Amino acid sequence: MKSFENDVLNILSESEIEFVRREDDKKLWQEAFNLLEYQSTEYLSSRIDLLNEFNKDNYEDLVDISLIFLVNNKPIGLWPLTACQDLNSKYLSSQCSHILPPILIPNCSSKIIKKIQHNCFNLVNKFCKTFDKKNWTSLTPFLDNSYVNDWHLTCLAEGALSRAQYNIYVDLSKDFESIKSNYRKSYKPLISKSKKIWNVRVHDSSIDNNIWKEFMDLHKLASGRVTRSKKTWEIQYQDILDGCAILISIHKECDEMVGAALITFSLHEARYDVGAYNRDLFDKPIGHIAQHTAIEELKKRNIKFYKIGRKYFHSDIPSPSPKEISISHFKEGFASFIASEFIQDNQIK
Repeated sequence: MKSFENDVLNILSESEIEFVRREDDKKLWQEAFNLLEYQSTEYLSSRIDLLNEFNKDNYEDLVDISLIFLVNNKPIGLWPLTACQDLNSKYLSSQCSHILPPILIPNCSSKIIKKIQHNCFNLVNKFCKTFDKKNWTSLTPFLDNSYVNDWHLTCLAEGALSRAQYNIYVDLSKDFESIKSNYRKSYKPLISKSKKIWNVRVHDSSIDNNIWKEFMDLHKLASGRVTRSKKTWEIQYQDILDGCAILISIHKECDEMVGAALITFSLHEARYDVGAYNRDLFDKPIGHIAQHTAIEELKKRNIKFYKIGRKYFHSDIPSPSPKEISISHFKEGFASFIASEFIQDNQIK
């Protein structure tokens, strides 16, 4: 499949963007990420690695072409990008999902911003024309601001249609009593009950490898089969060792793990990444104490927002499953607010 990668890199080389590929300098990606005004977890380098590893078996070929933008050889921005090929088509995406906008560090001049936005938009269109794609989608994520960003406006100006989807957040900048006051009323006695019947532990960079193995085993048991590669687990375990994730584990008195939740975070934002819970105990408040403890721990770390997951509606396109609606309803019971993010449907002219 080397010819596909060569085609992708040839298109990149013809662009007017000065860049370094993340794959060639992950340290530089992290340096630029640290300079961002709001560090969305969507742009975490380890998340790109994780999603690429998750998705690679679904395609004949997958090439990470995430870019670090340069001006005078200094990093000024980031763009997560993946090129994929299957039996029927070739795609440009952000880790096999909607294309994320290029994100720039503060104090970039409006001239540089416009130039990069313009060149990036043209690059996507060139990929699509080369690969005979008639349309592409992008997504502008939550970045703790109330205005429409430049990428969204560029897409709209070029004729894109825009639609919204929604996510559930906890505002960790509030005092803890205010955060708890937003909990669903029925959750408070369940959390109190769970504190009496479960032992809850928080694992950071000093995590015992046996705890991680127990979490993996519980995930397999809850799923009924192995659903993930060993490499994806290694990436997330390394996140904990690197101090950018924690594992919340819940145990019986006999020390058996009955539930666990992995939370990944940046300086500003945390996200609920994966959980596993004993299916025989679904009538017990395991998930409640896991989320409550996560909120407590993230609050201690002075992280601003906790993204628990999607808020689904029956009117969403595509229509969510009953399970997705149910999980969404559970998570919303901890919410401080629901935030929108916008998907742009772009047509190739």
